Amino acid sequence: MVKWLIDNGADVRAITLNENQTPLHYASKCSSVNSLVTLLEMGAGLNDTDFKERTPLQIAAETGREESCRLLLQYGAPAGVYDDTGMSCLTHLIEKLPDVAAEALDQFQKINKGTRTTFFYLGYLEKKKWKMNRKLLKKSHRMVFVREPLEVIVKFKDSTLIMHPVIQRLIQKKTQLFGRRYFIFMFLINLLFTVLWTALTVTLPYYNFANSPLTDSNQSATTNPNTKMTNLVITNSTSESVTTNFIGSTSITSTDFIGSSSDSITSMNYVLTNTSSANIIILSSTTSTDSNSFTSTTSTNLTNSSESIGASIFRVEFYTPYNKNSWRFVLEILGLLLAVYFFIQTRIQFMIVKRNFKDFKVSRLQELRRDLNFCHPRWPQEQKVINEEEVNIKSETMGSFYDVWFMLDVLCYVGLVFLSITRIMLISLKEVDNKYLITLKAHYYAFPVILFIIWLRFMSAFRPFITLGPFIAMFGCIAEETVKFAFLFLEFLIPYACTIWIIFGGPHEVFQGSQYPYTYFDDVMFELLRMTVTDNFDYTPLYTYNAPTSADSGTVGSTEKIVAQIITGTFFALMSITLMNLYIGLLSNTFSRVFSNATATAYMLQAEALVIAEKKMRKKDRNTVQKTIAKKCSPEVVYEQVDEEDANQVLAMLEKIGRQLDFIQKFQVDLKMKTDYLVDEGALVLTEHKKLLKDLSSSLQSMSK
Repeated sequence: MVKWLIDNGADVRAITLNENQTPLHYASKCSSVNSLVTLLEMGAGLNDTDFKERTPLQIAAETGREESCRLLLQYGAPAGVYDDTGMSCLTHLIEKLPDVAAEALDQFQKINKGTRTTFFYLGYLEKKKWKMNRKLLKKSHRMVFVREPLEVIVKFKDSTLIMHPVIQRLIQKKTQLFGRRYFIFMFLINLLFTVLWTALTVTLPYYNFANSPLTDSNQSATTNPNTKMTNLVITNSTSESVTTNFIGSTSITSTDFIGSSSDSITSMNYVLTNTSSANIIILSSTTSTDSNSFTSTTSTNLTNSSESIGASIFRVEFYTPYNKNSWRFVLEILGLLLAVYFFIQTRIQFMIVKRNFKDFKVSRLQELRRDLNFCHPRWPQEQKVINEEEVNIKSETMGSFYDVWFMLDVLCYVGLVFLSITRIMLISLKEVDNKYLITLKAHYYAFPVILFIIWLRFMSAFRPFITLGPFIAMFGCIAEETVKFAFLFLEFLIPYACTIWIIFGGPHEVFQGSQYPYTYFDDVMFELLRMTVTDNFDYTPLYTYNAPTSADSGTVGSTEKIVAQIITGTFFALMSITLMNLYIGLLSNTFSRVFSNATATAYMLQAEALVIAEKKMRKKDRNTVQKTIAKKCSPEVVYEQVDEEDANQVLAMLEKIGRQLDFIQKFQVDLKMKTDYLVDEGALVLTEHKKLLKDLSSSLQSMSK
């Protein structure tokens, strides 16, 4: 029909009113392949543009017509074209037709085998080329937000397109222009941040929490109702006093007077608080001009108390004396300043991503509404396609920003804020009491946890590097598989732990107190975890009979022994053998899957870092980079280098061709032998046939006589 219309005077380049689309545009977006072929053979223009300056290839790519795109590319339709907003045709292909995009990228690479050179037209992969052309043509254009091809590849994690030679060359060029400096700077500053907080953690002032009054022992001041708070006032010759707080201390020496600056101790007043009366007995008292030689010992006899404890709370000095500990203050300020810098960078990155995402959605919806004005009521599918595209754009989320690394950053910042608050509380608290000790313990226990998060966060600095990037990405996949396995692992661990706790748990008379490994439920869980990893596990205490009398204690109960053997045997077979081997298999599969695609993963991580770095650059620097690519990389000439590896590949190819020729020769010989055999057999059959005909004719002649 198309050919008949053209033969009868129809214009092959006729355009619609206001929309300015040719028949080739309509055939492209309707995926009418036969009409496309006919129109192209009859002289339709591949570079004709509509009211948005879109070519037929760009219309087909925007509507996701794969057959039309492939056919137009075969006829030489250019992929490095833009519409009036600067949206590249290649961007639509990468987003909706990645397989076709790989063919389109071949247009930006020309190989000259004679001179062994390759020409890369990288300027058409950036928007700056379009801006320069529009400026030269002095045409008005609408400035809206668009995504460039490399950004779309990173967004959709297309490992096939990231390995295309053109994209590889673009990544290398951007790395040379600004990426390498950015990667090294971020690595060094993250290294400094990590080393600073590691040094601050390992150099914390020593404090023995095992002997503190808040430890979980029988001598804990928090659990002993008879413990009393006392104040010891030490008065020197100059009538200056230093007060030290103690909790139920029965023996006080000069080592307890932390921070005392008196040169001479002349009197001691031991004042009890929270108690109605006290008897103070001074065993010995001496006056000394040197506080270090003070040897007086004081003891108290508290009324209404059955026992006293010998632990004391003293203030931890982080910054005094200043001449020795001033370095700690400087390092902490520097570490906090680096944390603020990283927080600001994360905030800037978040705002950039959020703004770009919002601008992109607004721009795309605006462009789709422009097309709605030309939808004909006779063809409702046109409006349906546009409405579906609007729904897809509105439902798109920016969830890719909230990855594991972002969560580690947030945890790191929250942890450092917690450390700062607890440190301020420790310095501002005037009384050294239980509140002080609780804050001190929280401060000290939070340090290693936050340090672990900081070191995990430090791994993100290695992601842009090709050598270490895949291994860092592998940790994320392993963590995902570990979470899945942990659910299955707990499904069996918790019932077994409850079983052992119900049958064998609780205090044991044979193994008194804490010596029995199954006294508490958390001990049961820990022992089962040890058994899972085939640690040194002794299940003898499980079936040792806990007799009511000491005479029978320690004997073996036959029933308990059988039950213990059944539980431990099935647990070991199920958990240590079956589930652990399943976990090892999952990790092996993950490793082989990720490592087999390690090169693509490494370049994907590097491209992602380049996109982020380019967005965070100043506008002037970004324009300089884009101008360099637009002017000096259209084309960029790359000379091939023949090395030993290439020579070995050529030799291997020649050997392969030689083996194929030998196979063909052998096949020809076998075929000739079989052909000769068939010829001989055919001649024999023909001879027999002639003989049979001759005999038959003789028989017929004899019968006729």
